[in-house]
Amino acid sequence: MNEEFKKLCADYAEAKVITEACKKRIEEIAPVIKQKMLDESIDKMESEFGNFTLKYVPVWTYSGAVEALEQEVDKMKETEKANGVATNVIRNDLMFKKSEK
Repeated sequence: MNEEFKKLCADYAEAKVITEACKKRIEEIAPVIKQKMLDESIDKMESEFGNFTLKYVPVWTYSGAVEALEQEVDKMKETEKANGVATNVIRNDLMFKKSEK
């Protein structure tokens, strides 16, 4: 592995570690901010850091009939995988796991 590629891999590894730490911190902080905004009936808040907005997203709950059909579709997919009717394409994804050094 040449030095340029080695540095690129090191940069990627560092970015992944930082990204995971940031995601974890956001998951800890977001509910606190959200609850404070809800408690104070604030939908949008401008600050020196940026704008915070509570986004209202509909979450659908379906009837048992729809859930049963979804389960049937899942079974049909498995059957088609098993009998060769379904096709797939193999793609390449980059995976990274921090070493335990």
